[in-house]
This record gives sequence, C-alpha cells and structure tokens, in this order.
Amino acid sequence: MYGIRMEEFYMGEKNLVKKFLVGATLVTGIVSSSNTIVQTPLNFTNKFAEAAEITDEFKISTIVQGDKIIKGQGPVGSEVTIFLLVLGSEYRLANKPIVNEHGLWESQDMASWLSEAGIPIRVEVNVDGTLYEDRTIVLDNGEDAVARLFVDITDTELNEGIEQVDIDEARELVEALPDREIKTTLLNRIATAQDLFEIKLVELQAEAKEAVDNLFSDETETSLKPGVNQVAIEEAKRLVEKLPEGEAKIALEERIEKAQNLLTRQTEDETKKAEAKETVDNLFSDETETSLKPGVNQAAIEEAKKLVEKLPEGEAKIALEERIEKAQNLLTAQTEDETKKAEAKETVDNLFSDETETSLKPGVNQAAIEEAKELVEKLPEGEVKTALKERIEKAQNLLTRQTEDETKKAEAKETVDNLFSDETETSLKPGVNQAAIEEAKRLVEKLPEGEAKIALEERIEKAQNLLTRQTEDETKKAEAKETADNLFSDETETSLKTGINQAAIEEAKELVEKLPEGEVKTALKERIEKAQNLLTAQTEDETKKAEAKETVDNLFSDETETSLKPGVNQAAIEEAKKLVEKLPEGEAKTALKERIEKAQNLLTAQTEDETKKAEAKETVDNLFSDGAETSLKTVVNQAAIDPSKKIVNSYPDEVKIDGKQGDIKPALKPNSPSSSMQKETIGKEKLPATGDSASVITSILAGIMTVLSAIYIRRHKRVEKGSLK
Repeated sequence: MYGIRMEEFYMGEKNLVKKFLVGATLVTGIVSSSNTIVQTPLNFTNKFAEAAEITDEFKISTIVQGDKIIKGQGPVGSEVTIFLLVLGSEYRLANKPIVNEHGLWESQDMASWLSEAGIPIRVEVNVDGTLYEDRTIVLDNGEDAVARLFVDITDTELNEGIEQVDIDEARELVEALPDREIKTTLLNRIATAQDLFEIKLVELQAEAKEAVDNLFSDETETSLKPGVNQVAIEEAKRLVEKLPEGEAKIALEERIEKAQNLLTRQTEDETKKAEAKETVDNLFSDETETSLKPGVNQAAIEEAKKLVEKLPEGEAKIALEERIEKAQNLLTAQTEDETKKAEAKETVDNLFSDETETSLKPGVNQAAIEEAKELVEKLPEGEVKTALKERIEKAQNLLTRQTEDETKKAEAKETVDNLFSDETETSLKPGVNQAAIEEAKRLVEKLPEGEAKIALEERIEKAQNLLTRQTEDETKKAEAKETADNLFSDETETSLKTGINQAAIEEAKELVEKLPEGEVKTALKERIEKAQNLLTAQTEDETKKAEAKETVDNLFSDETETSLKPGVNQAAIEEAKKLVEKLPEGEAKTALKERIEKAQNLLTAQTEDETKKAEAKETVDNLFSDGAETSLKTVVNQAAIDPSKKIVNSYPDEVKIDGKQGDIKPALKPNSPSSSMQKETIGKEKLPATGDSASVITSILAGIMTVLSAIYIRRHKRVEKGSLK
C-alpha cells in the first residue's frame, strides 16, 4: 500500500484502460443514529480513511467529513458517482461531482437523502466519466430505467434529453416485473414522468411555434423579420425536431422551409449587394471617396454599374448608384487631368534642344517658360506635377544664365522707368522716394560701361532733380495744409477757430498760392474759400449784432434803462425787433430781445400817461370860450368844472417844480381861496343876475390857470428828465 495525502494521488507508470471501473467498493459509509456519517470498517490515519482495495496500482483515498457532505480524492477531471441503498434498492445520485485540478472532489448537501440512520453509501470514481459495461446492475427490472427519467428522487423534474421513447422503454421493463408493491411504485413514477413529459411537450410546442413565428416580419410570411439568419432558422428546426410526429410538427417544418427559402433569396440578394458594394468600394482609393484607386477606368465603372443594375430597387441600390456617379465624375476629371498632363509635358519637352536638357531650344524665351508654368500649375498635385516643375526650373536656370546681362539691363531699365509717372519723365511716380532712386543707382552701377549705362545714369539724375523739387513742394504743402487746418475749430470745418481774422486767411492764401498746380493745391484753396465764407458770415453776423444793439441802446435814455429816450415810439421798438429777429439764435439775441421787451413795457406805461394828459387838457380846454382863455363858455358851471377836478386829482399830490415840491391841487380843494371863491360864485346852477360877474370869472380863471400851470410844469419837468410815467 502507498501512503496518500488528501491533496494528491499516485498513479503507476502503466496506462489505465478506458472504462475501467476503479474502486467499486472503495468506500462504504453508514449513517449513524445521530444522523452523522461514520466510517467502517476503515483504517484511520489523521482522520483520513484509506481505501480497502487497490486496483492495478491505482489508489484513491476518500474522507467522510461532516454531517451531510462527502469529500475525497481522485484523478483530475474524473467523474464521481454516489450511490445510496434505500429500502433494499440502490439509488444513484444524478449530481456527480468532478475531481478538480487539485485532485479533490466534494458532494453537494445530502441532507434530503440522509434523513435516517443505517443508509449505506457507496462511492465510485469513474475514469473518462463512464462505468465498466460489465458491472452488475443493481437496479434490475426497470428500476434504473425509471430512475433515469428524473433529475432526483423527488420525481418533480425530468432529466435533460428524456423523450417519449425513454418513458416507453421504462414502462416496458416495469410491465415485465411480477406484480408487487415495487411494480406499482415504478408505474406511478412512470405516469408522473408521462405527465411531466406532456407538460414539457406543450411547452416545447409553444416554444417551437414562437420560434417559427419570430422568423417572419408579419403574418403574411412573405419576408423575414430583421436580424433573422441561419442560426435563428436552425434554432427553430432544433425546437421543432423535439416535437412528436404529427400535423403540428409538419406545419411548423413547412413554415421553416418557407423561411429558409426567404433567407436563401435574401442571402443571394445580400451576396449580390455585397459583391456590388465591394466592386463599388474598389473604385475608390480610400473611404473618403475623393480619388479613384490606381488602375480604375471606364470598364471598371461599367462593371460596377452592371452589378448594381441587378439589385432590387431600394435604398442600397440608390446609394450605390450615387457612389458610381461620384466615381464617374472623378474618372472624368482624372481623364481631363491626364490630357492636361500630356499637354504640359509636351510643352516642357519643347523647351529643350534635346533629351539631355543641357540647352534650350532656339527661340525659347521667358514667355515659353511662363506658358509651360501655367499649364503645369493647372495639374493636380503629385509626382508628375513635381517632376515637370523641376524641369521648368532647369529651363529657367538655363534661360537666366543665357540672358543674364540682358536681364540686368532690363531690370535696371525697369527700375529707372518706374521712377517716372509716364514717358515724358516730367514727374515722379507716386511713392518714389530717395530709397527708390538709390536702388536704381545700385542696379545701374552693376552694368558694364556703355551708352545704355550712361543713358540710365542721366535719367536717374533727372529723377533726383525732380525728387528734390518734389520734396521742397511737399514741405510747402505741409506748411500750407497746417495753416489751412488752423483756420477751423475742428475737423468738421463748420466754424472758425477763435481769433481767426482776414489776416490769417490771407496768410493761408499766400502759402497755397506758392504751391504747384494740382489736386492738393485745389483742395487747399477750396478749404480756404470755405474759411473765407465762414469769416464773411461771421463778420456779417457781428455787423448785424452791432446794428441791432445800437438800435436797442437808442430806445433808452441812459444805461439804467429805466426810461425811454425822448421821441421813442412803437415804430422805433418794431424796428429794433426786426433787426434782432435777423440775428442767429444765441445769448446775444436773447439778451437783446429781453431789453426790447423792457422798452415795450416802458412805452406802454408812457402811452397810458399821455392818454390821461390829453384827456385832462381837452377837458380844461372845453371850459373856455376861445383860445385866449379870457372867458368861460356860456354853459360852464360847477358841474362842468368837476370832471376837470377829477382828472387833475388822479395825478400825484406832490410834483417837483423848479426843483421844489409843489401842490397842483390846492386851488381846487375845498379849503383853498380859489375853492372858496368857486363855492361863492359858481356853486349855483346859474350865475347871479346881478353882481360883479367879471370878478367871478376872474376867480374861476385864476383857479383854472393855477391847475393848468401845475400840469404844464409837471409835464415839462418829466419830459426833460425822460421819466414820464
């Protein structure tokens, strides 16, 4: 015997024969009364049970450990079968542990099997997963066949792959048994298997039908559902194959055949599409489809068209046709490019005298090279264009060396030509400066001595003289421009700068007149004219303002403007208004209008006083019979004199007469002597028939004259002082 550890096994040099039964009685365990597994009659070494048998130098050690689990050892990958002896029958557990890569195996929980003591347990380790075919079958007379129908002893689930034939074979074996309790038990189990199988059959039929239904896009079954492929059809076939023979199975098989035909046609179409697509793909150099693959010609495009034409109508066909059209356009453009390349190559070839390309063909000039360049530039970028450009460059170098002196002369002449604005050479081209003249001198200096060089030097000297004069003119222009700029207050040139007068404008005119004729001079003269117009307008405004101010000043008697100048009337004020209205809006105009308004107010007050005076005079005049004022009118009485008193009483009591305060009213007041006289002599409606009428008249006249004198003196004094109100 060999010593064995749990995690290893020993195998001799001899090879094992397939299907050789190893350890038919390797380990036997008994469930004890305490519901634990015990080992007997085994030898124990460190809680490991050693086998009682060794077959062909092959040894397996097992261990029984715990209440419900068996563990052991064996060759890696081998299948372990566990048998239980229950009620005289040995049952094989469907769950068969596999020996892992460490040579160990372990059963599942066996609680449901080890529910009572005394159940024997036997373990077999099978090489290649099979038993030796000559082993004595413990479950004779159909018991094993019935057991194989189910997953386990609960009989609630059929084993994978069980068919009706398996159930029928088990039933046939059991029917052959003699009538006893075990036969009835086995038949009942077969009936259970039949029920489970029929239930499973219904499920299989539904599953198969669903699988077939899912092959088609709709009930018409004229097209496949998107994504259906051969795998889906094979899966449907597999499910239908499990069904028993009958109409349902035949119908499903026919539908599968229909789906197969559709898939075949679809596959053929896809093949054609793929072939056409591949052909179209091969027209282009890459996925950008911006250029054709090398070698693609009209024949290749026609071939692609032919394949696409065979496709059924649809988006795929349209897309491929559009891509072919794109390829056709590229080929057309490419063909045109080839034509251009050939033309350009021929033109470049004609630049050289022979294939060595060491000399130019007679008559080749810069124009010929430029023509070649132009043709080459039109070519698409690539090796051909690059090579032709290199050859043109070679021709250019040859031409440059061949005509070097002429080129220098031409360059110098062109530079000198460009100094002048035209062939008359009387003015320089715009932008020509000292640097341009120096550049021309430098180029001419490089020329060989000769007439051409002398002529160019003379022309450069002429240009130098023109530039000197031009520089002087520019200085004058700048000075004149600055002077013109300073006439205006800002760039809008709508008003003159403060302090600008005719002298400033004349100075600007003088500077501009010194300039040569031209646009600059014309523009400056126009600006000076604008300034002159502004100054003229400004002067006119000042004149109008002065005239208007003088007119307004003349309305008042003095600077206090508290009284009008003698003789000022409404016409004078209206004249002032007319002059002020002509002025431009501004503070001056506003101030003058306010002063006119003040004069108007004074005139209004003065007019009211004049009216009152006239009324008083007329009333007094009407008291006398004539201008001599030596007698009263016949009808004059106290009633006629009272209105005069009323008018006179409207004047202030105090007036200045000869610089002193005087009272013009006392003569007509009740307490004055004249008043008493009036009461005595005129207080009645009629003069007395007798008496001294002359005295009465004299008294009346004295009173009237007193009043008139006071009025006259008062008016005269106010007129003199210009303060009549």
